[in-house]
Amino acid sequence: MASSVPSKQKGVVITKNGGTEVLEYKTDLEVPTPKEGQVLVKNDALAPSFPYILGREGEGTIVKAGGGDLHGLKEGDRVVWMAEQGYQEYTAAPAAKTVKVPGSFKKGQAAASLLQGLTAWTLIREAHHVKEDDWVLVHAAAGGTGLLLCQLLKAVGANAIGTASTPEKVEAAKKAGATHVINYSHEDVKSKVMELTNGQGVIAVFDGVGKDTFDLSMDCLARKGSMISFGNASGAVPPLTIARLSAKNARLMRPTLFNYLVTREEFEHYSNELFGFIEKGELDIKVHKTYPLSEVASAHQDLEGRKTSGKLLLDPTISIVASNVMLNSLDATNHMSRTATKMTSLLELSHELLHCIFIDLEPADLASLSRTCHTLNSYVRGNRLLHKDLYVRRYDEPQGKMEPDWENDIHDLVKLERILESESRQSKSQYLEYVAKQMNRLIERSKADSEESMNIRLLTEYFKDTNNIDVFLCASGLFERARTENQRAAATEDLRQASAKLHCLYGVPIDNVPRGSRSSFSMPRPDMPSMCTRLQLRPHMMHTYARSKVYDLREYTDNTLWGPFMNDGSHRVDWEKVEAVMIVLGFNLDKFSEREQGRWPKVWDRPFVGASPNSYLSLPAAPGPTKDMDEEMSKIREMALSLDAQDPYGISGTWMRVVCFLDYNDLYAFNFTQRIPDDEPREPIATEEAIRLIKIKLQVTKIEPPGSGDEDDDETGGDGLDWSGFRGERLPVVHFRGTSRSLHASWDPNANSRIRGTVRQTPEGEIRWTTFSIFHGEERWRSEGIQVGGLRSARGVLGNWFDKDYDEHGPAGPTAFWKVTDDLEEEKTGSASVFFHT
Repeated sequence: MASSVPSKQKGVVITKNGGTEVLEYKTDLEVPTPKEGQVLVKNDALAPSFPYILGREGEGTIVKAGGGDLHGLKEGDRVVWMAEQGYQEYTAAPAAKTVKVPGSFKKGQAAASLLQGLTAWTLIREAHHVKEDDWVLVHAAAGGTGLLLCQLLKAVGANAIGTASTPEKVEAAKKAGATHVINYSHEDVKSKVMELTNGQGVIAVFDGVGKDTFDLSMDCLARKGSMISFGNASGAVPPLTIARLSAKNARLMRPTLFNYLVTREEFEHYSNELFGFIEKGELDIKVHKTYPLSEVASAHQDLEGRKTSGKLLLDPTISIVASNVMLNSLDATNHMSRTATKMTSLLELSHELLHCIFIDLEPADLASLSRTCHTLNSYVRGNRLLHKDLYVRRYDEPQGKMEPDWENDIHDLVKLERILESESRQSKSQYLEYVAKQMNRLIERSKADSEESMNIRLLTEYFKDTNNIDVFLCASGLFERARTENQRAAATEDLRQASAKLHCLYGVPIDNVPRGSRSSFSMPRPDMPSMCTRLQLRPHMMHTYARSKVYDLREYTDNTLWGPFMNDGSHRVDWEKVEAVMIVLGFNLDKFSEREQGRWPKVWDRPFVGASPNSYLSLPAAPGPTKDMDEEMSKIREMALSLDAQDPYGISGTWMRVVCFLDYNDLYAFNFTQRIPDDEPREPIATEEAIRLIKIKLQVTKIEPPGSGDEDDDETGGDGLDWSGFRGERLPVVHFRGTSRSLHASWDPNANSRIRGTVRQTPEGEIRWTTFSIFHGEERWRSEGIQVGGLRSARGVLGNWFDKDYDEHGPAGPTAFWKVTDDLEEEKTGSASVFFHT
């Protein structure tokens, strides 16, 4: 037998870095001599693996034995081995990692099953010893290892829940033996797992995906469960604190096959068990195709191109006759010639034609294009027009005076979309600051008409994903108080403010506390005067926490202007206060709409609509007879129109206002019955409020230069604020007057009044509104608010109302108003639709 071994052999070598083109097929390589503890195997089946393992498993016949302990192996034995440098006719394999192939096996069956099969089997036996009737979760169940896991789990009597992305993959996993397969493209994996396991979760998760599924995997674990992360198909799992495991007394494993097969006994034991499943028909190993060793590059191209549905094999023994060699050589030459001609033709096109071709790319594909060759890299980099045209095909074109950096903006938005597309909550949470910055800019650049805005449509689509809502819109301190499992406060005050602002721009109040909250019910309040008529013991929704913030009179101070500002006198917006106001008003408006059985349409139910500057578009008032104006009124109107033309805020017109308030006895009891530390928030309350819907008509009366002092705050000599960080054009201070009239409670003496106020910028560039309600010539109520979305936004103003003399005992509460039409004429219709223009 030994004398038949040649001195030269065919094989594959790699002498430089690169793609499949660096796999060189040689016919004059030296045949190795087996050393002590080795056997020389003549191979007839070698198994490529994706993406990095080259020649680590093979099958053939022992033609020469070295000395030492060969573990019972001898010349003539048919064996399968694990070793290095396997892409050859002959391999000197270590006897400790070589085992006999069962006689019933077909050629190549052992080589095709070894690495992936042992990986799956050791996971089930070593990483977590799965028992009969156990419920386990297998991610990517239709992948190579996933299909083997499903078959082996069925063989041991366990229940495998698989995940897959398409109906075809779902069917493949079911055929492999999965008890149930979840199509994660449209099913909620965690909810389905909990449903299948009666709320217990799975005892083990086998996760080869990595970053995108890690958090989901942890959420699906049962108490004392094992999280086995064995792959990084979507990227590496970010670092985590070990304390996270304590919530379920969970085990976290990061196993590798080779550390389970260190000894001969381990390798032989698990190999024989694996082959036993194959012999009994409980494990089916599918071989997609066998290639000659000389076509190793083609095999890897097919493997990396996902063109296969099973294992690939290489056979060094397949001979090719001369005519076939010539034919294949000719075909290869022609193919290479055609490919080269196509590439040459593409690169020889004019830049204008290349531009017409490449503008149909998705922005995310531009980076891949630039990496194909030096010529295209030079064409793409710095190509302002190409980046601009790609930008405006997917996003709204910015309307500012300064031209954007189109290339940088494309890169930023591609990164933003990748973050929003990720399935990993933990990964998303690391990018809150970045996402907030990019979303603010994207919203600011949106078209005025939200219905036509690509930016608004894009963000609306991404925020159908509850992961994005939980991570980016629910990270303020308000949600921390609810202590929900999926909604956690950001680590810093700035990030909590950023999240609250995003929630306000989103515009649909998030009021539910999801399953997993550790604060499920409020406590009875016997000290509340309304307890006998109002339910106090109820589920804690977010509006109960928001209400406790809005009606906490400690929030109303001189430093906060008694409005939605930081308590430092800087006039910076406190977005957590604005968020609380939005949630409370949204809850009350929804309740009011339900009580009115649809007569009053719902508002704030469309994500991101009206949240951008200049998004207000006037609705015409209902037609009706016009009144003739005398000469004096004509002059007044002419002067007013002149002021309107100078007003950058778009004040004159008809607005809709909502005001909510607690019964004063409830407000007083809530604030003064129990003493608590100043830095401790008040407990959530579910006490019902009164609501007033008011129509207000405003007219500009005076315009002053930027920086004019606020006469209502006794400021002189300028506004006394720090404007050093202001960016952009300073806008004037605009004064207005008007009337307010209740729409559904005309008997209420506080609903009908005259009104005056001012609109001005803050040092941050936000739009601040101040109003005074005047009854019988006396000012009684004041409000401070911020226009969400900026200048002339359709979303309108959110803020607080309070006693104009700043009575520390109240009353006070939330208010909002938004513009519905530029017209000041009386409406001639009873329809409410004109009053809800958001």
